[in-house]
Amino acid sequence: MHGTAPRPAAPGFSATVRELFLALGPQIHRAIAPACMPCEAADDVLRVLRACRAIELAMAGLYEALAEIHQRDPSMAALWRKTAREETNHAAQFSLLLEAIPETIQESALDAQALENLHQAVENTVEEYRLRSPSVREALVAAIDFEEAMDKTHAHQALVFSDPRCQRMLVAMMAADSGHITRLRAALHRVALSRP
Repeated sequence: MHGTAPRPAAPGFSATVRELFLALGPQIHRAIAPACMPCEAADDVLRVLRACRAIELAMAGLYEALAEIHQRDPSMAALWRKTAREETNHAAQFSLLLEAIPETIQESALDAQALENLHQAVENTVEEYRLRSPSVREALVAAIDFEEAMDKTHAHQALVFSDPRCQRMLVAMMAADSGHITRLRAALHRVALSRP
């Protein structure tokens, strides 16, 4: 009105969002703009997230197998089962993150091939342990090694989401995996004390 036509909104933005963008400046572009990740980069991110989910599922399988193998040791069987449930929950959370792609992902600095190699190593160990029963100590050492390998990827820093809820979910998962290491190390310490 007053003879001034409203400025057209940029593609993908409502007039209100465009005005907010102009008022607050380009530093918030990532927070309000649709993610425009190139197809190749989006494929890499999908591969990384699928590999992370596969690792969590493989670790759950490892812990479930160990719970069966060590069922005569109630405290160890309980620890294995608890950790398996947590890994299964983490896999479900990675599924949720996969559903958020490509809308919320910004970047990934993770090596998908290294993650896939780690997944295969876990699967190979599960198969080996099904053929021969490892001692509690051997199983704990292997589990700690795998958990530490995943922890060293620093996925919560290497995967960046524009949606803070996704970022918080990833940070919480990585913190829980660090908790696994602490519990497994404590169990290994108890084993060392009880079985000289």
